[in-house]
Amino acid sequence: MTQDNLTCDDILTKNLDTNLSIPVQSGAGAIGDIGTHAYNLACYVTGQDAQTLSAELNTFVQGRAVDDNAFVNLRYDGDMSGSIWASQVAIGSKNDLSLKLVGDRAAIDWEQENPNELRLSKIDEPTQIIARGQMGSDEWSRTPPGHPEGFIEAFANLYSDVADCLQSGQINRIVPNIADGLAGMSFIQACQISHENDGRWTPLA
Repeated sequence: MTQDNLTCDDILTKNLDTNLSIPVQSGAGAIGDIGTHAYNLACYVTGQDAQTLSAELNTFVQGRAVDDNAFVNLRYDGDMSGSIWASQVAIGSKNDLSLKLVGDRAAIDWEQENPNELRLSKIDEPTQIIARGQMGSDEWSRTPPGHPEGFIEAFANLYSDVADCLQSGQINRIVPNIADGLAGMSFIQACQISHENDGRWTPLA
């Protein structure tokens, strides 16, 4: 997940809450602000939590006290591995959240800036472009395929799922819970420990 909203040394103090620039109050920079979103998405889509990680945190803007860029490698159970690039100084990126999953027979690609399409690539077959509303995804679609839909509607779907949970008294995997929040904090802590130890592989608590 990459952005360019913090490329200047005075943006934090002019346009955002200045607490973001104070480590004791913010706790982290890019890895906490947007890196946790990418990690949560990876866990949700794969259905697995990472076991260990190796991180490099950078502060490219001179004088900034928190990280503004991060490279994180992840190891899961079995042979699965992953990587996250979280940056707020990637010039030209506005809110480039993208996801790519590669298996032994196929791969999928999705980009938040083009949210209505998912690309499915299978070995020795042409890549398929799957539009929103196809292949069983109608449950969360509010308009017919071909009509733009995305970020705002996603929140409406989330609120609807939360209401269903409250009414039924049961929590489902779709709705984030306190465990997901704690996993995000564990991710931040492991990244910082790994970085402080020259990228040493670090377990997630």
